Amino acid sequence: MNIIDLHCDTIINFYRGQHLSEMDDRHISLEKLKRGNVLAQCFAIFVMWNQTAIRAHITDTPREYVAKAYARFLEEMEINKQDIKQVFSVDDILQNQQNGKTS
Repeated sequence: MNIIDLHCDTIINFYRGQHLSEMDDRHISLEKLKRGNVLAQCFAIFVMWNQTAIRAHITDTPREYVAKAYARFLEEMEINKQDIKQVFSVDDILQNQQNGKTS
């Protein structure tokens, strides 16, 4: 069976400087995605503001945060391109599956 997980908040960890290959047991990792036979993982960018952002130590404006978080996501996709690749369509998912990559 192939799994498609429609939400993870891992991008905040990228924003904070962590890498997908180094995530601890609380977060997804490339190894867990492979072991779990995950076909696709949707990465969410949760936009924090006001007190929530302060508690999370985010000092950027929401626009700045999204831009930086998305840039870090793209960096992680490039760093780990042998194992995972961003997709935009079902055909992309199927192509990644044929190439042994998580979408």
